[in-house]
Parts: sequence; C-alpha cells; structure tokens
Amino acid sequence: MTPSTTIGPGLGAFIAMFFLAVALFFLMRNMNGRMRRMSYRERDRLAALEAEQAAKGEQTEDSAQ
Repeated sequence: MTPSTTIGPGLGAFIAMFFLAVALFFLMRNMNGRMRRMSYRERDRLAALEAEQAAKGEQTEDSAQ
C-alpha cells in the first residue's frame, strides 16, 4: 500500500526562492542604473569630442585666412 501524503518542497524552498527573486530584482535594478549612467557619460563624451573637433576646425579655418 502506498502512502496517501505527498511531500512537496515546503516553506523553506519558498523562502529561499523568494529571497533569490528579491536579490535578482535589486541586482537588475542596480545594473539598469549603471548602464543608464554609462550611456549618459558616453553621450557626453561624444558631445565634448565633437565640440573639440569643431573648435579645432574653426581654428584651422581662421589661421588659413
């Protein structure tokens, strides 16, 4: 005769998975913020580089005249 009760993962597994999900949420949130900051810095760096090249181009045009 087989027992009629089934054994499941239980409360311990639920708590472990819950904490893993919470940790994953905070890790993804942190990564998203870092990626956003990195994108902003790259955009600002490119804008500064373009401004520097434009200023250098104006200087060469002024000296040529």
